[in-house]
Amino acid sequence: MEKVETSFEIAETSKMRYENGIEQLKGLLGSKSSAPKEQVYPKFATLATTYLNLLEESNMGGDKIEIFEIMLDNFNNFSFTLTEEQENEAADYLT
Repeated sequence: MEKVETSFEIAETSKMRYENGIEQLKGLLGSKSSAPKEQVYPKFATLATTYLNLLEESNMGGDKIEIFEIMLDNFNNFSFTLTEEQENEAADYLT
């Protein structure tokens, strides 16, 4: 569950960073036909990196869901075969 929360936080942070970058570019360019490349290029580079991070996290999210569904299906079809005596012995070993 912790990895899911971390993945969600990464996606949310990347989304906010991307939206902020777009707003900064809009503010920088406004209705101008040109802007200094020293200001614009770094913003585009940051936007591209952020977008790629968001895309990668999104793709991994689908993989994580698929793995979770496989694990859940296997768990639901799993039958426990330990006897009560074996369970007690294991519990004694852990204490």
